[in-house]
Amino acid sequence: MKEFLRFILFFTPMFLESCFPKCGKNTFMGKYDVSESVKEHWVNPVVKEKLTYINDKNDTVVYIKSSSNKRYDYNSLGQNCNGGWGDSSEDYYEGEYTSIIYESNSDISIEIRAIVSAAQANMDSLGYAITFSTYGPGVGATVSFGILASDETQFIWDLFWINQIPDFSAELEINETKYSNIYYGYHPTSQINEPSIYFQKQKGIIAYRDASSNLWYLVD
Repeated sequence: MKEFLRFILFFTPMFLESCFPKCGKNTFMGKYDVSESVKEHWVNPVVKEKLTYINDKNDTVVYIKSSSNKRYDYNSLGQNCNGGWGDSSEDYYEGEYTSIIYESNSDISIEIRAIVSAAQANMDSLGYAITFSTYGPGVGATVSFGILASDETQFIWDLFWINQIPDFSAELEINETKYSNIYYGYHPTSQINEPSIYFQKQKGIIAYRDASSNLWYLVD
């Protein structure tokens, strides 16, 4: 009997809390798109129907745009109420997630992503994560940019979930061609100390290395 009373005394408050919750539904903070100016300067100039790359042997690989998908993802901004066991609610927003995929007859694919991101659970720090990636067996390199909505000239690496902060070179020579303002990143398990992906604003991925460390560079 005592055990039964203990059981009742223990679970009754939880039962009452579940019947009379303090917290309401999750609070919708809004629906946000990647800004038109970010698309104009970062995405649109590099999105084409096909991308052609060649290597030092004059082999050619052509990437065809295979998909372009836009969706709105649920993103939590953190809890706004904690009423106890089984009773809580949070603020959230829906942010644009656009993904553009290029595929070829090789085993490598290319992806461009533009995502709305709210930094540090604060819609006042709304911004965008723009990423350019290569994928495939033994290949997986990304250059990512966090851009603050209130000042799109600024990159804010620390406020966003950035896969890899790229290095920067004001001038870089790739395959005997000089480029200016180049960002580059490394494959996380690369056996050579050479960048795996090179990016230039207005042109996109201008060069990358495959799993055999062969360099492929963009044909304009």
